[in-house]
Order: sequence, then C-alpha cells, then structure tokens
Amino acid sequence: MGRDKASLPLFGGVLWERQHDFLRTVAGPVFRSVAHGESGGDGILVDESPSPGPLAGIGAALDVMPHEWLLVLAVDVVGVTRPMVEDLYRRRVPGGVAAARVKGEAQPLLAVWHRDVRTVVHEALTHERRAVRDVLSRVPVRLIDFPAASDEILGHLNTAEDLTDYERRSARRWIQVVGPSGSGKTSILTGLIRRLQMAGESAVAVKVSHHPVQQEAGQDTKALAGAGARAVWLLGSDGLFREGPAGPADLLPLASAGWLVVEGGRSWPTPKVALARGEAPPVAPPVLAVVGPTRDGSSLHFEATLPDEAAAVADFLFTHRLALSVPLSEIPRG
Repeated sequence: MGRDKASLPLFGGVLWERQHDFLRTVAGPVFRSVAHGESGGDGILVDESPSPGPLAGIGAALDVMPHEWLLVLAVDVVGVTRPMVEDLYRRRVPGGVAAARVKGEAQPLLAVWHRDVRTVVHEALTHERRAVRDVLSRVPVRLIDFPAASDEILGHLNTAEDLTDYERRSARRWIQVVGPSGSGKTSILTGLIRRLQMAGESAVAVKVSHHPVQQEAGQDTKALAGAGARAVWLLGSDGLFREGPAGPADLLPLASAGWLVVEGGRSWPTPKVALARGEAPPVAPPVLAVVGPTRDGSSLHFEATLPDEAAAVADFLFTHRLALSVPLSEIPRG
C-alpha cells in the first residue's frame, strides 16, 4: 500500500489503535511490535533489524510476556471477536500453537502461542528462516475453523480498496428486529448488544412502540441500557423526537455508534429480521431473515423456540450481522 498499515486511518482513529483497544478487552498486558527505527516505550517491542518479519516480533513477545500463553493478532486482520479469542484459548495446545483456519488456510497471526515455542522461533531466526509457517511445521498445531460468515470479516487489509470496503461494510450499520409481543425481541437484542460490546463495537438501541412514551417506558429500555448500549431511545406514538408520525429517518441522527439496533417498527419499509411462531409475521418488506420455525421458505432462518433460546438467536445474529444488516446510508428516508 506504500505506507505502514498500522497507521492507516480507520473509524476516526488508526488501525493499530483499534486492534490495541480490542486486545485490552480480552488479554493483558498488550505488546505492540513495531519496525526498526521507531520509538520504543512501555509495551512496544522494536525490531532489531530493518526487515525481520512478524516472527521476530512474536519471538520478542514470547521472551518478555509474564504469562504462559501469547495471543497473536496481526494489525491488519480485522473482524476478530471476543468469542473467537475465547475459542482459540479454550483449544490451546501445550508446547504449540492454536491457530484460526480462514478460507482453508492456517492463520498464524490469529493464534494462541505457548511460550515453549520460543525455542523453535529463536532457532529459526538464528538461521535466517523468518517464515512463520516454517515454525508451525515444527511444533504441535491445532487449526480451528470459524463459521463461514467469519471468512468475509477475517481478511487482511492488503490494499486501499480493502480498507474502503471494510469501512463500508462495517461502519454505522442498521439492524432491526420485529415480531409479536412476547416473542423475545428484547432478550435477543440485549444479547446481541453484549456481543457487539465484547467485540469492541458500540451500539445505540431504539425501541419503537405504538403506545405513548410514558406508558411504554420500563423494563425493556432498562434491559437494553444494561446490556451496554451507548444510548437507548424510545420512540412512542406521541412523537418523542418530533410532532406527528415518526419514521426511520428520525432515528438516523441518533446513531453515534457503529450500530443502530432497532426493536420494533414492523410497518417501516426498512430491512429487518422478523421473529415468527409457525408462520411469517405480517411485516412490511424487505425481510432479510425470518427467525423461528417457519414454513415460508426464507433463504435465511434459524430454527429456535423463542424466547427460551434467545441467547442462541443472538449468537446467530451476531455471527451473521453483516449479512443481516445494511449501512445507514441505505436506510429509506421516506
């Protein structure tokens, strides 16, 4: 790309800061490997030679880390979530490496390394063998497959076009869940918000109701706030944001976070996920997915009994969030 990837602008900051902030939520301490000639400091590992490659940074971290296990994350591998990290750690390999397998190939820069591997790493560096995969061929390795939906968000940002596409797909998106009363909408969305928060992503939640605001405010809005939403808004029949009927365009200015999570609004002409009980609910199109036992032949659905399996549905929505959401720029304003 003609420049250091770590300093690329992303979502109002730079790429390495985003990865660093995420790692602080799942591990500690966090070390950052930087190129030869850059400034050092607390938690910064400076390469000893101009072109050592990532293996030198891994070796340096294995030498100084205070714990038995090292989580390695490349600065340009985006879309990693806390559940993925937990899965890697849960399936770690004593004396070896547990690595993600993305699109059929091992991803050693999204992996958990045991500190005993440092002997093999330094031996390879001594003999000028700097390929990370060479080390993997000499230690125990476990490859871990993640859901197919993860492949599109676990790629490298190799070009400027990759970065632009990632921002387009990931920044400021809308996901809307509708369904009958008691179908589990709030439970599902609180679970989704928690998973977004664990992944280092933020959400603003909106509950849409046909009842007056004072009548509707209560446990649902408290639950959404308690899940970690940056803000929760209640749009009632008495027009919380404006006089007269309100619609999706009224909510767009509220999206101060990466995600606008909307509960309700089944008559809106906005993309939505619909909860069903045996048949597709009467909602306005477009419907991106039907959740629950249905007979309508939807191309995307998750068989579940709601609300008892709300956590499973929240997991499904999180895993498929890019496929089941749309950029805010595409939300109808009429």
